[in-house]
Amino acid sequence: MEDFKAFLEDWLARQEAFLDQFLLRASEPEDPSCLYGDGGEADRTLIEQVLGHHQRFYEEKMKLAKEDAFLFFSAPWLTSFERTFLWISDFKPTLLFRFLASLVDGLIVAQSKGIERIGAETWRREWELTEAMAKV
Repeated sequence: MEDFKAFLEDWLARQEAFLDQFLLRASEPEDPSCLYGDGGEADRTLIEQVLGHHQRFYEEKMKLAKEDAFLFFSAPWLTSFERTFLWISDFKPTLLFRFLASLVDGLIVAQSKGIERIGAETWRREWELTEAMAKV
């Protein structure tokens, strides 16, 4: 997790640098030699760099998901505020239980019942939080 946290900090710093470059480019007067105001080769290069930057982010997330699915779904590197946005976009903890049922084979009855009990309790707490958020 520390590796991903360090990666994310570096990634966000680079993302901020890209934003600064875009804002600087947007504040410059258009180059009259560029047809249709397309910004020319420099802008295309910058866009390709940003797309590659985002691709690397998703590659690292997939690597983390393969290494530790529980860590991937809990996203402890996010702040509580950021996790709220995941909640609002319907990325709730019970989603993990939907995957768990299809990914884990060979559980004994007690383990299956334990997972069902935890899933039901998680669903109940999700519902309570959803109701509280709706009131807000």
